[in-house]
Amino acid sequence: MTALSLLALSLACSKDKTPVDADLPAKPLLSLDSPMPASWMAAGPVPVSGGSRDLRNVKINGIEATIGAGGDFAGQVTLKEGVSVVEARGLSLDGDELWVRHGVLAGQFEAPEGRIDEAAVVRLNQGGLDTLTGMVGGLLDAETINSALSGMNPIYEDAYGFWGWDAVTIAANIEQVRFGAPVLALEPGSGKLRLSGSIPSLQVDAYAWGDAVGIDFDSDVDLWASSADVSGSLSIEARDGKLEATLSEVQVSLIGFGYDTSLLPGSIEDYILVDTLRATIEEQVLAMVEEQVPAMLDEALAGLDISLETELLGSPLSIEAIFQDASIDNDGLLLSLGMAADMPAAHSRGEGVLRSGMGEPTLDRNADLSAAFRDDLLNRMLFEAWAADVLSLSMNTYDGSLQSFLLIPLRATEGSIEVKAELPPVLVEVDGEPQVQVAELMVTIETPDGELGTRLLIAVAAFVDVGLVHEDGEIALEMGEVELSLMVRESDWGASNEAVTALVEEMLPLETMLALVGNLSFPIPAIQGLSLEGVQVTRDRGGDHIGMTASLAVAQ
Repeated sequence: MTALSLLALSLACSKDKTPVDADLPAKPLLSLDSPMPASWMAAGPVPVSGGSRDLRNVKINGIEATIGAGGDFAGQVTLKEGVSVVEARGLSLDGDELWVRHGVLAGQFEAPEGRIDEAAVVRLNQGGLDTLTGMVGGLLDAETINSALSGMNPIYEDAYGFWGWDAVTIAANIEQVRFGAPVLALEPGSGKLRLSGSIPSLQVDAYAWGDAVGIDFDSDVDLWASSADVSGSLSIEARDGKLEATLSEVQVSLIGFGYDTSLLPGSIEDYILVDTLRATIEEQVLAMVEEQVPAMLDEALAGLDISLETELLGSPLSIEAIFQDASIDNDGLLLSLGMAADMPAAHSRGEGVLRSGMGEPTLDRNADLSAAFRDDLLNRMLFEAWAADVLSLSMNTYDGSLQSFLLIPLRATEGSIEVKAELPPVLVEVDGEPQVQVAELMVTIETPDGELGTRLLIAVAAFVDVGLVHEDGEIALEMGEVELSLMVRESDWGASNEAVTALVEEMLPLETMLALVGNLSFPIPAIQGLSLEGVQVTRDRGGDHIGMTASLAVAQ
């Protein structure tokens, strides 16, 4: 016999029977007094107690409880981190089953204030560093050198005499420097990034003038090098929430250096003037590298920023991020970010945000970029949404927000559904996979034309497996398999809450209603000037994190 048939029989009997005689035996009762619904508790063993009347036994989450002479019962459950449903179930002397369920939230909680330390960690491995330095090398240009030359010229000026009189006076300017696209590389190791590279096809236009034994002269001087080779050490530190790159031990050597001074008088200047010009060119290339490379890396790495204004379930959400630490190992650059999430409409509620464990993420050392986001960050976001009543839902058939077919199982054609969460949803790891859990989700259903009744108040606990996908620059948590535990707390249906609960469990499409809340998503980091390709999102093997890997490419 279906739950609907049992309910119909129960309703018929309740309508036909005569008023209850005061002398008749009282009905069996079962109550759960502790823990109360929507309790915030510590994980671990928790005492459970309640009262009963005329029951053969009472079980607490399937374990036999101790019943005292007055019907009071006691037992114990062990709460895991996250949502738990504490159920007391008893069997009456007539063989009828009674039960009551309370949803609770267990774990360690902290106030939703300030930043979450190490909320995200990001690793740039060798492939990512190659792409980053390729972008920086492409941005180096000769304009920096050329703009500095006007303040330095003349770069050479001197006079030479023979037997007490000046035979030669000479001066020279560097007019212009040109070169091909620089190629730079960063190799991690020993706490620093070793910089090496080459600036190819260096061309220098110079101009010299003076007097040689009373004869004025002026001439163009051409200098060139097949390349200017660069080396140095780069360190990266996090200071005041930002990244700073410092370049040291920089050296520049001109390879394949050549020159043409054939139009200058005499040969003495072939090495004096040219060596001075060569040293000046090397100094200027070195100054360009020292000035531009760290600044460009600072800018690129500063673009690795999650601070933004976005939305969660249609409501504004602010995410603030700062760099807390930067370190370099033999495989790449590791960055740690402190983060906070805030919804302006959130108000103070509950005991705080569920705190996850502090497990170390296992970041991929082969991908260009890998990252991990701590569950604490997602739980802060979920808490903020709950505290701002974003998860509250109101639908009705009158304005079309509720489809009438959802009420057919209740034998009604019109009505309303309101959902309000008494506890915040949380994300926890279950068997190595993420799961969103929520308890004491109070669903109120009003059906004015309902044949069975007009009002239901249902307490729902939901355990939703979530899949991890990358969509449009965001990590999305897609709803998967849903496990529900529910209990009708109030109804005007004229039957026991247990009987109405059985009907609701069998017939009402609560999973469809929960799906109306929508999937959760949050943005992933972006690096200025670079694009993420081939993004893969997984559950991090270290636990307590969502992991991500990606290839990097220069943005078009």
